[in-house]
Amino acid sequence: MPNEPKLTGVEKLILLMLCDIHEHLKIENSIDPKVVRSAIDSGNTWALPIKYPGIFESDEIDANIAHEVEKILLMWRTLESSYANLTPRDRSLVAKQVGLKTNDLRFIGFDGNNEGEYLSAARFWVKEFKDTFPEFEGRDLNSHLRMVGKYQAMLPIFEKHQPRLGTDNLTADQIVRVLRADDTDVPLAASSAVN
Repeated sequence: MPNEPKLTGVEKLILLMLCDIHEHLKIENSIDPKVVRSAIDSGNTWALPIKYPGIFESDEIDANIAHEVEKILLMWRTLESSYANLTPRDRSLVAKQVGLKTNDLRFIGFDGNNEGEYLSAARFWVKEFKDTFPEFEGRDLNSHLRMVGKYQAMLPIFEKHQPRLGTDNLTADQIVRVLRADDTDVPLAASSAVN
């Protein structure tokens, strides 16, 4: 469970005043001022990290995670573009060999419940560095299942093939090798993952 907030009297006052402003302006977003007010008024601030877990996670994303996410996004950019450049026959063969439900290979992101730092870093890369990863813009990137282990297994296989190519295109066989890196039953792409 995320850390329980320890609020001073002044912080409680500020939050309650912000709740008043929020309610008066009829702002509709992911924070419910009635829940915040109720938690403060009743002394149940322990409930806030459960209701809003992303807010109470550690304040900073580890730079190593951010760098790893960048590598994963770069890998998926190459996988998606290489797959799109395959012939229809080769795309069909890849889809069959890796168990795609459709002929669409797409990065589905990270698990928001268990891989929050990875998901947050990925969303930051995509949203704040628009020119770096425009192909992922508009995607939710919440896979709703754990993917970090799968991607970590894929990266060394990808890096083994990528430097020798000199281009962004992988062959159908190389794509299959990367996608089957750990041979788990984790889905690699699904039509429901397109957001």
